Amino acid sequence: MAVIVWWCLLISSYIWYPFLMRLLAKNRSITQYSYFDKKDNLPAITIVMAVHNEEKVLAHKLQSVFASEYDFAKIRLLIGLDNCSDNSVGIVRDFQGKYPEQVSFVQTERLGKPGMLNHIFEHFQPESELTVFTDANVFFTKNTLYELAKYFKTEQMGLVDSKFLLSDDIVSHERENEYLNFEQGLKYNEGIAWGTMQGPFGGCFAIRTKLFIPIPDKFIVDDFFIGMSVMKQGYQAILNPLAIVIEEVHTTWKDEYRRKQRIAAGNFQNLKYFSSVLTKPFTALSMSWFFHKILRWILPVLLLPAILSGFVEFYCFGSGFVPSLITLILILGVVASLYILQRLTLQSRTIERLSYFIYINLALVQGFIIYIKGIQSNVWKPTQRK
Repeated sequence: MAVIVWWCLLISSYIWYPFLMRLLAKNRSITQYSYFDKKDNLPAITIVMAVHNEEKVLAHKLQSVFASEYDFAKIRLLIGLDNCSDNSVGIVRDFQGKYPEQVSFVQTERLGKPGMLNHIFEHFQPESELTVFTDANVFFTKNTLYELAKYFKTEQMGLVDSKFLLSDDIVSHERENEYLNFEQGLKYNEGIAWGTMQGPFGGCFAIRTKLFIPIPDKFIVDDFFIGMSVMKQGYQAILNPLAIVIEEVHTTWKDEYRRKQRIAAGNFQNLKYFSSVLTKPFTALSMSWFFHKILRWILPVLLLPAILSGFVEFYCFGSGFVPSLITLILILGVVASLYILQRLTLQSRTIERLSYFIYINLALVQGFIIYIKGIQSNVWKPTQRK
């Protein structure tokens, strides 16, 4: 019985809920929200960026910022140099020399990204209406800033997320791209239907500055914390597919898996912190969070107990054996099939998709174990850049 319930919840999160969001968003557009025209008096923007040893991409990132088609006088860039030992400091100084009114920076000992974001807000106390959080390896297009600011004409708009594309020269996995596209489509529909888009892309998103709440100590997933904090204060969150950024990430499977583990551990931090949202179970915020995120976080952890309970149920009552056995055979069969196909240098899109699904959920389980053991630090090890 437990395994059947587990499968029903899994289908609810990955099939039923996305279908519902698509249905509710049908015949509706993001333009239902009030928006600024480029001729309007656009809000001032503070761009906040934490940097640790990003000399290989930093100049390109800053060039993309200052190539934006946005009122130059309304842009301010605050950079936190997090114990950089490469030429990142020199690059920032060069840009500060060119744009002294726009660029400010602070240097610290190693704080990690969440700690650095808190430090920047405390040190500079930005007064602009909007704040854009961004990473060094995420490059703006000329319209990114305008498209991020555009929908803040709606008074209750609290967060606007970007749509990220992978750079042309990236070596990436097709299944990863499929999943990311699926996620961005779901987030867009959530914003259109309910204004409760779950989990902004940490590489680039904008909020109303007044809504920023300091990130708790040792928290890992700062972007989700900021996004949920905005919505918990009663504001809306959407994804604007025209706010395009280009992400450059060159990583190995090992590095990517480690990153997913850390994100998973951070997800459980957020689950505990925002648990009070669930006390109002039938609001758009609680439902979107439950079906889009919480179920996906906890179901991998509950799979093994569900399978084992099926065998116990069979031993005690003579039922429940078949669902548990089928689930176990399916998982082991997918893993074995992928191994055989790789040895034979053959491909199967279905097997690859199922294997990727197992892969991301295994990372979630290990992330949960990290969380249970206790997270000692949120200082990150950046991905190697080309």
